[in-house]
Amino acid sequence: MSSLNETSTLIALMYENFPKCPVCGHDYAYDFSWKADETYARCRLCGTRWLLRLKDGKLMVSKMPAETRLLGDVITTLGLILLSLGTIIALLLNVLLGIIFVMAGIVMTIIGIASPTRKKIKEEKLEKESEEMQLCPQCNKEISKALKICPYCRFNLKSVCPSCGRRISSRFKLCPYCRERLKD
Repeated sequence: MSSLNETSTLIALMYENFPKCPVCGHDYAYDFSWKADETYARCRLCGTRWLLRLKDGKLMVSKMPAETRLLGDVITTLGLILLSLGTIIALLLNVLLGIIFVMAGIVMTIIGIASPTRKKIKEEKLEKESEEMQLCPQCNKEISKALKICPYCRFNLKSVCPSCGRRISSRFKLCPYCRERLKD
């Protein structure tokens, strides 16, 4: 399994490079999982999965093909269902028909287990959206201007004017849109 440091770095880099899902644009909506020595990110909204790796300290992201990632699991599950159904049919109804179902279940289970869980992953570098960057006023790390909260120190970067309802910097003392005096 990946070391805790490497995993933490991968998660931080994923949020830093892709605060929004590149496929559906959902904000900070990733689930992370680990299998063997691999770390995966999955968008909670659209379900797209990526394999995350560190290469020379940089994040390498490979998109997992959605149509093939569960094929082996589906075939194995169908095989086990046929195996169970064949056993029940053999015991209760017809032995010959039950044996046919059991044999089909065994074959499908073996095919499902032997089939690769995913096809060869195409290496691709997801491109960062060109976005304006700013420094967090509290921790001085570079972050996107589109963010509402700093992902490093959780500083509230934008607040809402109580008078006009527009988003403004939390450091403003006066709303630039309606000139309403804000809380100190």
